[in-house]
Amino acid sequence: MSGEIQCPLCDAWLGKSAPMARVKMAGFYIGFMAIVWGYFDESVRNICIPVAIFAVMLLLVSHMMDHMKVTERPEQKDNSEERQKYR
Repeated sequence: MSGEIQCPLCDAWLGKSAPMARVKMAGFYIGFMAIVWGYFDESVRNICIPVAIFAVMLLLVSHMMDHMKVTERPEQKDNSEERQKYR
């Protein structure tokens, strides 16, 4: 669930949030099952439509919030001597 990649420019490790991925998957499957169940069974259609709407809203919000985050920063070079030259 939590994948990590290394940035080729700055060598920082970037990772995805595993709980957000779980929320996103749950929203998708709950919404899909509610739509299919409500389509084939008329007696539960009044319940399945709001459940599907809220599940898809949860999916979209969690998708927008799921960004790459820095898990391990690269070592910073100590360039204080170089800075002293220009002060």
